[in-house]
Amino acid sequence: MTDIMHEFERRRLHLEAMDKESFSHNRELFFVALQARGVASVEIRYEGSGDSGGIEDRTVLPDGTDLSDEIMLLVADWHQEKLVTKAMPLIEALDETAMQLVEREHGGWENNEGGGGTVTFDVEPREILVEHHDYYIQRDEYSHSY
Repeated sequence: MTDIMHEFERRRLHLEAMDKESFSHNRELFFVALQARGVASVEIRYEGSGDSGGIEDRTVLPDGTDLSDEIMLLVADWHQEKLVTKAMPLIEALDETAMQLVEREHGGWENNEGGGGTVTFDVEPREILVEHHDYYIQRDEYSHSY
């Protein structure tokens, strides 16, 4: 391996470790912030196909709870050796994290026939549940010779 390849692999592994650390921190931050606002759950619904897709709808319980105030997230950055802080509205941070989790488990979900699902931040058990479905076209072929 060349020095450049070694450095790339070192940085990739370092970024992966920082991603895990930032997710763990931010996950706890989400639940503390949601609990402080009296939120029971946030459900984010996404859909896509034809190489594009994204968030279609969001349900916050109780309805009408304001999640627009900013929180300070920890973020992994390829160009930094340490985690950096980033201010972001809570609802945007939840949206971004939801789509990152979908991409982590179902990369390319929006391609071709696509897919969709929900990501639910359930406050009481402190659980993030990703429920995903893929779309596909089925083709049945028959051949008869007489």
